[in-house]
Parts: sequence; structure tokens; C-alpha cells
Amino acid sequence: MLRPAKHRLIIFALSCCRCLLMVVPLSAESESLLEVQQVESPRPFDASALSPELAKILGAYYEQNYPRDLEWAGLESLRIEGVVVDQLGTTPFIAIRKKPDLHKVTFEGLGGEQFIYAYDGNEPWQLLPGQKSQPIVMPKAAAADFIRDCMFGGHLLYPSASGKTVRLLGTAVFEGIACYRIEVSLDGGQKIEYALSKYNSREVYIRYLSHASGSVESVYQGDFESVNGMSIPRSSRLYVDDAFKAEIKINRAEANTGVMPWMFRPASEYSALLINPVSNN
Repeated sequence: MLRPAKHRLIIFALSCCRCLLMVVPLSAESESLLEVQQVESPRPFDASALSPELAKILGAYYEQNYPRDLEWAGLESLRIEGVVVDQLGTTPFIAIRKKPDLHKVTFEGLGGEQFIYAYDGNEPWQLLPGQKSQPIVMPKAAAADFIRDCMFGGHLLYPSASGKTVRLLGTAVFEGIACYRIEVSLDGGQKIEYALSKYNSREVYIRYLSHASGSVESVYQGDFESVNGMSIPRSSRLYVDDAFKAEIKINRAEANTGVMPWMFRPASEYSALLINPVSNN
């Protein structure tokens, strides 16, 4: 059984891979955070301002991992089912995502209890067992990590976003795969390192510093499949400070299944509003 403390790391890996509402007011801390992190719908695939070498590398990455133009415009959402496997057992989950940055992940515990983490475009919130079925705003550090990882398609897709810098660090070998190392620095100071295979441009490794834990967290990705032209890793291994923590296995990924914005908002009656609740079957 996955411990709640590990959910942040799982959610990050899923990012590589959007009635009666009860909206929880933001604290002053959270409002300040969101002012810094708010997404501005940048243009995808625009590497024209980068060096010719880096623009060529990202061009190959876009070609191999994303649909283009009208096909990308038509890709509105993703729904992902899978399991997380760690030393304590197996935990099923469902993740839904919608452009530009809506994200929700539901984990199910052994007793049927649900752990929900979401961002509705305005506030990051969570619903955990013991909260009397009341969603609450995420703590500031956890919210910083969660919002950073909500961009649909990932940060390499939008190199021209305001306040972002992208640079080529060099090359390295990750698990026998020769890769380009690319660093993305976001507005607010957060940094993410990506490793793209020199052979097929797959995103095989990601590393970042967690605001919530202060640890260096890494994801190794493999067994890619295409979902409406977008590459999704079916297997991801998660590490904290180089120590293995868990593996994510994606069993099913679908595009454009009718995911709607209201599904990401905190609601008062989850039993009626949850889309296809997680099942152990």
C-alpha cells in the first residue's frame, strides 16, 4: 500500500506523462504562490529563440513525441489508469488532465478510502481520509510542486513561455542510453533537468528539487506508447536522493474521453461527481 507521503512523487511522474460546488478559499500564502505560478497559455513547439543546436534537438523531440498543428489542437484531455507498486504493495489510481493545466489524481487505499489531489486552474487542493470529506488547499510547498507539474504536455513543449529559460547542459549516458541533458528554469526559480535519447528523442529521465521535501527526485521512463500521437511512458521508476521508491505502471491511457473542467473543482458530493471511480478490478 502506497503511503500518502509518496503521492507527490507519483503525481510528478504522471505529469510527464483537467453541480453544487464547495470552493475552499485560498489562504494569503496560496494566493501569493498562484500569482507566481499561473499559466499563461504559451505557444507550443516554438523553439525559434533558442540556439540552433538546441532548437534542432527539441524539433526532433516534438516530431517523435507529439502530434502537430491541427492534431495537437484537437487533443484536449487525457485519462490514465494504472497502479503504483512499492515495498508495501500495489495502489491503483486514475489521473485526468485537460489543457492547459488542469490535473487531478485519485488513489485508492486497501480499505477503499480515496486520496485526491487536483488543480482546477485557480487553486491546488486535496481530499484525504480524515478530513471529514472536506477538500482543503494544499500546503504551500506541496502546491508549488504540484502546480509546476500541471502543464499539459510538459515544460519542454513550451520553451518560449514567459519567464522560462531552456539550455543544453551537454550529454550523458542514462542506463546505457546516450542522451542530451536539457535544463528548464521556470519563473520563480524552479529547475527541471530532462534527458532526451539521442537515438529516438524519448524523454527517458527527469530530475528536480522538491519544494515539499527538499530532496532531489528523479524519474526513469520507458516502454512508451502513442496516444493520439502523444508519447506516454507505460513504466516509470521513481527515486528520492538516488534511492528507489516506487514504480508506476500505466494500464490504459485514452484521449478526449469527455473530461470537463468541473471535474477538477472541489465538490461537496464526491460519490455523485467522481468520473469512473478507481476500482481494484
